[in-house]
Amino acid sequence: VEGLANPAPDISLQELKILQAHIEILLAQGSGGALEESERERDLLDDLSGDGRISHHPSFHVVYQNLAINYVQLVQNDLRSGDLEGAQISLFSLARILPQLDSADRTMATKNYLHLQALLRVRLNNSHDLAHRR
Repeated sequence: VEGLANPAPDISLQELKILQAHIEILLAQGSGGALEESERERDLLDDLSGDGRISHHPSFHVVYQNLAINYVQLVQNDLRSGDLEGAQISLFSLARILPQLDSADRTMATKNYLHLQALLRVRLNNSHDLAHRR
C-alpha cells in the first residue's frame, strides 16, 4: 500500500520532466500559462523534497536548475513586454528556489537574479516617474 501512496522516484521525476517540456513549449510560443505551470512544478518539487529517495536522485537537482532557467526567461519576457507585475512575481519565484539549487547553479542563478532585480528596479522607477509627470 505504501508503494501505491508514494510513487517510485522515476515516475515522479518523469512527471516533472513532462511538466518541464510543457513549460518550455509555452515559453517558446510566448503563450500564457508558463508561470502557472512553473509554479505547479515548484509545488510538486517542494512536495517531493521530503522524499529522500527522490531528493537524492541525480536528476532531481537538474529539474530545479531547469526551473530556475525558466523563471529567468519568464522575468526577461515580462520585462521585454512591459509586464512589470509579472516580472516581479517570476523574480520572487526564482528567489524561492535559490536555496534548492546546488552550489554552482545557485551562484549563476543568483547573478541572474541580481541582474534582473536591478533591471526591474530601474523599470519600476521609470514607470513611477512617468506616472508622476502626468
